[in-house]
Amino acid sequence: RVSLPSGGECYILDSVGFVRNLPLELCDSFLATIDELSQADVVLHVRDMSHPSRDEHATIIGEVLERAGIDTERRMVEVWNKVDLLSPRELRHFQYVRGKNEGVSVP
Repeated sequence: RVSLPSGGECYILDSVGFVRNLPLELCDSFLATIDELSQADVVLHVRDMSHPSRDEHATIIGEVLERAGIDTERRMVEVWNKVDLLSPRELRHFQYVRGKNEGVSVP
């Protein structure tokens, strides 16, 4: 829990990163995380843009969140991590595909 300058509170939850073939002993933790995400006002989806399977990961995460009833169009903010590892051409491509006016660059 984080106290905001406005006097309000914010809860920060770090979910399980992208995991393929999640071990059985972690399933309960993952489901609890998804349950907490369903109650969130905003979900930050931090993507590793340098990972070769980044698009597959994003698709799977989007499907999981939608199955959990999370409105990804209105409640999810996508954050691109590790863009400094992309070539200028790759970065321009992602910016074009996503829509230049939708993103905010933070140095």
